[in-house]
Amino acid sequence: MGDSLFDNEKYVKNDNVKKIIKNNKNIDLLFLARDDSVINNISEQKNKIEETFNNENVDCFISIGGNDLLNKYENNYNLNYQNGKEKELEIIWNKYEKTIIDLNKFKFNIILLDVYFPPTMSMYFDIIKKWNEKLYEFVENNNFKILKVSDLLKTKKDFIDKIEPSKIGSKKIAKKVMEFK
Repeated sequence: MGDSLFDNEKYVKNDNVKKIIKNNKNIDLLFLARDDSVINNISEQKNKIEETFNNENVDCFISIGGNDLLNKYENNYNLNYQNGKEKELEIIWNKYEKTIIDLNKFKFNIILLDVYFPPTMSMYFDIIKKWNEKLYEFVENNNFKILKVSDLLKTKKDFIDKIEPSKIGSKKIAKKVMEFK
């Protein structure tokens, strides 16, 4: 579920995350992620969960929140954490937290992805860092699992179109998802 971290076919035609996983996993997969998705899109994605995927043997990977941050801060560089705009981050975070808690009624295992730090977008690093700190605490307090893509995607080669996972980045993400325990 989520955004273009999983639905990056628009940016990487052949070796995108979805195709790599589908070609390498001999299991049933349901990809609900959509490019440009924001937190509010999770409700429509969850409505597409098939009953066969609602069980404790299913892992549900969720990448969401990065576009919400980008949309809020993209056109206003003054809206950063140091300038007293913590309230903006809190509004987005509260929506995220409520959305994820709402998903907890399903039986599947929830694995949350943190937000990565695209090298060309360093002006957002402070807000991403704060977001990820809140996420790590949230995961710990609610017994969710986490996949830290911020540890995987670090160089310009990992990205295409500034913020989207490239072929190299896609391979790293897909490998971690397939190996996740």
